[in-house]
Amino acid sequence: MAIAGLLCACITSSGVGRADDRAPWPPPESRPDSAAGDAQASAEETDTRIAYTVEIQGLAEGEDDLETLLRGSSRLIGLQDDLPATVAGVRRRARADVERFQKALRSEGFYDANVSFEIAEPPPDATAGAPQADAPAAPASDSPAPDSPAPDSTVPAPAETVREPLEVTFEVETGTVYLLARVDISYTPATPPEREGIPRGAEGLDLQLGMRARAPAIQAAERRLLSALENHGYPDARVRDRQAVIDRSQKTMRVNWQVDPGAFTRFGEIDVSGLETVEAKYVRSFSTWTPGDVYDQRRIEQMRGKLLETGLFDSIQVDRAGEPSDGRTPIQLTLDEREHRSIGFGARYSTSTGPSGTAFWEHRNLLGQDENLRLELNAGLIEQRFTATARKPRWNRDDQDLLGNFELRHKDSDSFEEYAAEAGVSVEREFDDLWTGRLGGSVEALQTTDNEGTREFILFGVPTALTRDSRDDPLDPTEGSRLSLEATPYLSTVESFQPFFTGSLGGATYYTIDAQDRFVLAGRARVGTLFGAETEQVPASKRFYAGGGGSIRGFPFEEVGPLDEDNDPLGGRSLVELGVELRIKITETIGIVPFVDAGQVYDTVYPDFSVDEPLRYGAGLGLRYYTAIGPVRLDVAVPLNPRESNDNAFEIYISLGQAF
Repeated sequence: MAIAGLLCACITSSGVGRADDRAPWPPPESRPDSAAGDAQASAEETDTRIAYTVEIQGLAEGEDDLETLLRGSSRLIGLQDDLPATVAGVRRRARADVERFQKALRSEGFYDANVSFEIAEPPPDATAGAPQADAPAAPASDSPAPDSPAPDSTVPAPAETVREPLEVTFEVETGTVYLLARVDISYTPATPPEREGIPRGAEGLDLQLGMRARAPAIQAAERRLLSALENHGYPDARVRDRQAVIDRSQKTMRVNWQVDPGAFTRFGEIDVSGLETVEAKYVRSFSTWTPGDVYDQRRIEQMRGKLLETGLFDSIQVDRAGEPSDGRTPIQLTLDEREHRSIGFGARYSTSTGPSGTAFWEHRNLLGQDENLRLELNAGLIEQRFTATARKPRWNRDDQDLLGNFELRHKDSDSFEEYAAEAGVSVEREFDDLWTGRLGGSVEALQTTDNEGTREFILFGVPTALTRDSRDDPLDPTEGSRLSLEATPYLSTVESFQPFFTGSLGGATYYTIDAQDRFVLAGRARVGTLFGAETEQVPASKRFYAGGGGSIRGFPFEEVGPLDEDNDPLGGRSLVELGVELRIKITETIGIVPFVDAGQVYDTVYPDFSVDEPLRYGAGLGLRYYTAIGPVRLDVAVPLNPRESNDNAFEIYISLGQAF
C-alpha cells in the first residue's frame, strides 16, 4: 500500500503551527508528461526553436546522487528533445522545475531547501539580425508571478533563430537535513499479541533513529510493515492513517502509522483447479505448510516458485478462497498446464570427427507426477548411441530424485572399437541452492578391440558425484562458477576380476568485465586419475583422452597423449586440461571469442609434466551467433606446439552452446 499522503496529509511544525511545506509524496521520480503548453501554437507557424543548457549549482561535493535525482525530475531536461518556440516557454519550464526540485529535496530530508534560477541569453553577436520578440530574460525567482502568462497562444512573427543556446542555471541551497527522531505504530481496533516478527517501532522496519528523513526509506518501511503483518497471520492488514510531523526548531521528523491489522488467520485446506494430466495430490505435495499453521505469505510464494520450477505449468495463481472458517483461510490454486511432450534436433561438426546429429523425444509428465522420460539418438561417423533416461522427482523426499538410464553405443575411433550396453540407477539430492550430490550403481557389458586384441568385460560400478553450480545460464553463462567432483569404483569381470578406480575434478568460472555483459572472461580446469590397475588391464573406454572441441581445441579428437607405433592414441591413467577465453559481444546477436587451451594425458597415475610429454597448447578464434536457445558456436583453432605426426594445421568446430 502506497504512502502517497504521508506528509501531505498532516505535517505540522512543533511550536510554530502548521508547516508551510508539504510531504514529497508521490515522489518526484515521475517524468514530465509533454510540452504541449510550451509551444502549441507556435509549432504550427514557425520552425523557430529555443535551445538551452541546464546547470545545477550549490550542491556540496559527494552529492552526485542528489544531482541525479534533480536532473531526473527536471522538466527542462526531460523535454530537451521537444524545444519551445519562445524564451517565455523556457522560463515556464524553469519555474515548474523550481517546484519539482523543492519536492525532490524534501523527499531527501531537506525541508528548508531554497531553489532559484537565472536565464542568460547569448551575447548579441551570437544571434543574426534583430533580437527575438521576447524581451531578454531577467533573473527569475523560484515562484511564478500571479499574472504569469498562459501557455503560448500567440507567436511573434518569424524571427531569426538563436544560434547559441540559452544558459539556464539553478542555484540550490539545501539547508540543514532533517533527521528521523521517532517512529510510532498504533494498532486499532485490535492490537496483535506480542509476537516475534510483528513491528512495534523503528527497529522492526529497517529504520534507524537519527537517519536522514528520506521519503523513499519511509515508503519502504510502510511496505515492510504491511508485509510483516501479512507474514504473521494478518493478510488483511491496512494503514488507516499516516502522519509525518517535522519540527523546524529541532530539524527532525516523527512518523506515526495507525494500522488496522484485520482478523488473525491460519492456513486452511488447498483446493486445486485447472489440472488436466497432473495429479492434484502431486501439486499439494509442494505445500510449504500444513493446515492450522499461522498464515504466512512467504510460504505461498515459496510453493508457487517450486511449482514453476517443475516446468509443468504456464501460469500459477494462488488466492485466498473466501472468508476464514474457524480462523482458517482456504487456499485456491488455479493452474494452467503447458505441453508435456517435445521433440528436438541438433547438429555438430568438427574436422577431426566429421558431422554428427542428435534427435530426441521427451515426456515431462509420464505418469502424472512430473516423471520425465527422454529418448535420445546420437549418430556420427565415430560414435552412435541410443540413450533412455528417466527421472522420478521428489522420491521419498522433497529434495531427492530417482534416476534411471539405459544405453546402447558403438564407437570406432583411432583408439579402439567398442560395442557396449549399460544400465544404471541412482539417487540425486539437492543439499541447497548450489550443491547437488548423486550416488548410484551401474552395470556395463563391453566388447572392446584395441592393441590388446578383442576382449569382453562386464563392469560393476558405483558412480558418485558432487556438484556446485552458481552459473546464471547453463548454455551461455556470464557469471558464477561450476565445480564437479566425480568418482567411480569399478569391478571388472569375465576374463579376470580386476578392481580399479577413476576420479576427476573439474571446474569453470565466469567473470563479467562490464555492466552490459559484453565482455566475459571464462576459464576452466580439469584433472583426472585412474588407479588400481595397469593401463592395458582397463577397458579402453574407461581411460582418459584429450583433444577436440570440448577438450584441447586445435588437436584431433582424443589424440593428445601416449601413442602406439602406428600413432594411434592409447589413452592414459591421468589427465590435465586448462582453458581460457574472452567472450566479446559485437552486437546483440554476434560475438567473437579468442581462446587458448592446454592439456595432456599421461600413462602414470598422476600427471608428471615430464619433458617427454609436455603440455600441448592450442589457440584460436571463435564466432558466436546468439539465439533464444543459446549461442551457435564456430571455433577455428591451431596447435601451438604440434607433433610431427597426427596434428593438422587447424581444426574447425561447430555446435550449439559455448565450449564450456
